[in-house]
Parts: sequence; C-alpha cells; structure tokens
Amino acid sequence: MTDGDRAALRRARPADDAAIRTLFGAAFPASPKVDARVTAWQYWNNPFAEPVAWVAEADGEIVGHYAGMPVPARFHGRDVTAAVGIDAAVAPSARGQGLFESLAKAVYADCGREGMPYTLCYPNDNSFRGFVKAGGLPVGRLRTFVWPLDPAWTAQRFRVPTAVGRAAVRVAFRRPVPEGPVVAGGSTPHDVDDLWGLEADGTQFGIRRGAAWWRWRYEDCPDPAYEMFALRRRDTLAGCAVVLPRDAFGGAFGFVMEFLAVDPTAGRALLAAIAEQFSDRSGLALVALEGSALARLARAVGLRALPRRLEPKPLHFGVTDNMQSGEAMADHPWAVAWGDLDHM
Repeated sequence: MTDGDRAALRRARPADDAAIRTLFGAAFPASPKVDARVTAWQYWNNPFAEPVAWVAEADGEIVGHYAGMPVPARFHGRDVTAAVGIDAAVAPSARGQGLFESLAKAVYADCGREGMPYTLCYPNDNSFRGFVKAGGLPVGRLRTFVWPLDPAWTAQRFRVPTAVGRAAVRVAFRRPVPEGPVVAGGSTPHDVDDLWGLEADGTQFGIRRGAAWWRWRYEDCPDPAYEMFALRRRDTLAGCAVVLPRDAFGGAFGFVMEFLAVDPTAGRALLAAIAEQFSDRSGLALVALEGSALARLARAVGLRALPRRLEPKPLHFGVTDNMQSGEAMADHPWAVAWGDLDHM
C-alpha cells in the first residue's frame, strides 16, 4: 500500500475471517485471535447478536480492523444488547493514516443502528487518543485490588524486607475463615441467575452477569483455563467467582474475573476458598472502578488497592454513545470487571 492509496472501509463478513486473523498475526504476533476457534466463538457464533465488525481494504488486502462484540447488558436498569470494542488492528504498511479512528467511528455508528446504545472500551495508551477522537468518552482508570499469598513476592514488590512481607501477609491480609462448602470446577452454577438477580437492581449500566454470560464467556471459550467457585448457604447460592491463572505483577497470580456475593461475609468465605485453591501462587487480583459496588466489595472482603506506581500499565475504561443521545454517559455508575475484557 503506497502513500497515495486510500483504503476502503466496509462491514466485515464471515468470509473475511482468515484474512482478519492474518492481519491480527501481522499486527500482534502473540495475539490469541489468530486461532479460528476464538473468532468463531466471539464473532460468528456469538449468541447475543451478530458482530459489528468493520475492515479497511486496499488492493484486495485487509489492512485494518475493529469490532463491537455483542454482550448482554443493562442500560438505565433495562436489559439490552450492547457492545465491547475489541481487536483494533492496522497493518504496518497502513499505519499513520488515521484508519483506527475511521474504523472506530464506523463501528460505533453501526452499533447504534443495530440498537446497541453504547460500546464499552478499554483503550491502551497507544489507542486512547484515537478512541477519544472517534467519539469515545473516558470514564477512568481501573484500580487493581490484590490479596498477596506469597511473603517473598510481597517483600519484593513493595521493596521491603522479607520479614516485613511475611508480617504483612499474616496480619494485614489475614485469611478469612471458610463458611460452608465451596465447590470448585469448570461449570456455571445452575442458579447463578438467582444470585445475579439480587445485584441486578443495583447494576444500572454494564454487563448482565447471569447464566447466559457465564456459559458463553467462560464455558464456551476455547481457553479452558478458567476455574469457577460456588459458595452455598443451606443450598442457596451465596457467592460465586471465576478465576484465571495468570503471570503478572512480577509473579504468578489468580485473576478474579467475576466475583458475586450476597454480602461481605459470603465474599470473605469465597475469597478464603479461592486463596486455598491458589495457595501456591503469589496472590489474587481483581480490577474495578473506584467507587463502584465491586470496589466496595473488594475492600470489604480484604483486598487492597495496588498503588498506581506498582501497576504494570494503565487500564483505561471508556464508553461511547452509539446513538448520539447526548447523555452524560461518562457520569453513569458503570459496573466493570476483568471478565468484561474480550480475552485474557
């Protein structure tokens, strides 16, 4: 593609799958999206709606891509289908021409035409400026909450003597006492909708975390590494979580993708069971927006916010007003969790 060429934008279709995955491989050599099973799961077999994916094409070659992945969501307390902005990619030969901004504008407008009121976005530092120019509304940076399990990691990460790290794990992060049996495995709790229903009234904006979401996002995902936990009180689901083993923060962690609990007591018991299962790792971590219900729950069960200077990289969160309603979208109380990201 020469400097004088202009790429043509159009909506993607299933027949473009191989070419899109080739672009992913060229733009991001380590991308999991080169696997046809992943794009089939997220895009072409998405149970919530057809994907809103756009490509830029020049001389018969796909040189740019961006998509809105349909998700079950809440908007002003109503059940809707919304989108998560994913897989922005531009071929090296086509960079510096504003393709991401053009593709993003096309995707957001198309999502609006499809009746999706907003797109949840997690731009990195490289795409943040383009996200805003395309109409994105920054909401804030997600905070990382941690529960250290390994004194050596704690000492090294916080730059304190090992004895201090050991004391911090023993005192500041004292493990809660388990309450009732917690079942770990790879299956969605059959009554997760009941537990989610208790939270739904307080979740006005964000993803609906019921059974349909859990089964598609975790059970159907080609990556089998997710582990689920369910806490019951007299046969009633009182808490459940999804955890992914992941290397991060200079150690080996359990990333808490979903964390639902009827109260802090149930949350602490759930956390205790997860900590026992992942006792050989450096710690547990989850992300949340400061001031959100999940952030309050995280603190209530004993997780602590990692200082900004110790976070590996900023994790921005923003939204788009796909229908150009003029709402103050960035001011809404958004519910966000690690599982909202399209892959980890």
